[in-house]
Amino acid sequence: MVSGGRMRIAARTLILVVGLLAATSGCTSHRTAPAPPATSAHPSAAALPAAQAANLQTRLASTDPTIVGTVLAPGLAKQYAAHPFAMLPPGSRVQLDAAGMFVSGGLATVPARIEGSDPGSWLLLLTNVNGSWLVYGTVKQ
Repeated sequence: MVSGGRMRIAARTLILVVGLLAATSGCTSHRTAPAPPATSAHPSAAALPAAQAANLQTRLASTDPTIVGTVLAPGLAKQYAAHPFAMLPPGSRVQLDAAGMFVSGGLATVPARIEGSDPGSWLLLLTNVNGSWLVYGTVKQ
């Protein structure tokens, strides 16, 4: 169960990310996209099927950059392919908390716990591309 405080933080993070994406999308006008109302972000574990969660967990922990690149959003995957690096220390495991996922349109956040030699808690920023959730950013918790 996600506490109300964590829910508000995730919703605010999602709204901030949507605003940043709008601001950095290459638009040449000075108009800003209106932020979605806070009520549009909602917990939705069903939005991240178990197979996709397992795929994200396995591929993000891979030491092979070509495998990691398959779960990154297209723009990020292209940048990553040009300058690949190990995302996590060898032997690390990623554990997603699908029940803590928040969805707003085609964007989502999902808490992740990294286990291994450099453990920590992260919030994965996801975008839905053709029915698959792909990582476009992370936030250290």
